[in-house]
Amino acid sequence: MQKSNISWYLILISTFMVWGTQHPPLKILSGEIDPFLFNFLRYSIAGLALAPFILKNKISVEKKDLTKILFLGFVGISLFGVLNFVGVKLSTATNNAVLLNSWPLLAVFIAPLLIGEKITKKAVVATLIGFAGVILVTTQGIGIGNLLKSEFFAGNILILLSGLCLAFYSIFSKKYIKKYGSLNTTFYAILAASIILLFLSILRQNLFSITQISLNSLLLVLWVALPTTALTYVVWFKSIDKIGLVKTNSFFFLIPISGILTSAIFLNEKITYFTVLGTLLILTGIYTLQRN
Repeated sequence: MQKSNISWYLILISTFMVWGTQHPPLKILSGEIDPFLFNFLRYSIAGLALAPFILKNKISVEKKDLTKILFLGFVGISLFGVLNFVGVKLSTATNNAVLLNSWPLLAVFIAPLLIGEKITKKAVVATLIGFAGVILVTTQGIGIGNLLKSEFFAGNILILLSGLCLAFYSIFSKKYIKKYGSLNTTFYAILAASIILLFLSILRQNLFSITQISLNSLLLVLWVALPTTALTYVVWFKSIDKIGLVKTNSFFFLIPISGILTSAIFLNEKITYFTVLGTLLILTGIYTLQRN
């Protein structure tokens, strides 16, 4: 493996571990801020952080492509955020972690059909191994039968739909990343999401409740908006262009590990041997995929 690739993989590992730290703040903020308002703040702040880099690059986007990128932002950010938030409300955090993080597995199987991304049997096996680790970590060995309980059914369907939004977003953004770069694609997608979420917040008449957000909550919003949104989205899309969709998305299996570790620190959640075993499976899946 080339030294440049090793450096890039270290960046990816760090980025996706940071991405997972958003789960404790999201857990805390879910009971304090309206979902539409929170997501508007999250993505508008992230968009403002990216704006200076966009102005510096001075890369113009064709109108026909801009329309499609804006639509991807609607699906992969706005619609994803709303479906996922409502789904978590109707289901459980464990169900959300399992079902939402299954979307890279979905992308592995539909990417060859939609955009011609090459996939081998070994890559499929590696992805399944990684997903098995995600299930073990998030369910803590109690099984996944509770995912199908009727009381959680509606929420689970919404979570799966939110994962489908992310898969769609990841797959169809690839051509625009190659053409305009990850930064521009991310910025315009976030811009579209922010406008839509602002409109929804106005309709719900809760925009002015921003003044009631506590300082601690505002700091958590900033953490989610900047390191775990603006930075991670750019690195994610840049990686898709650099090493491919399947290999990049395998690193999503690191997110639940980081989420559990930070939850143990900030929310006093226990780490069990199921967590350790699941982590080993996840790393095995990622390593096998990279070797392939």
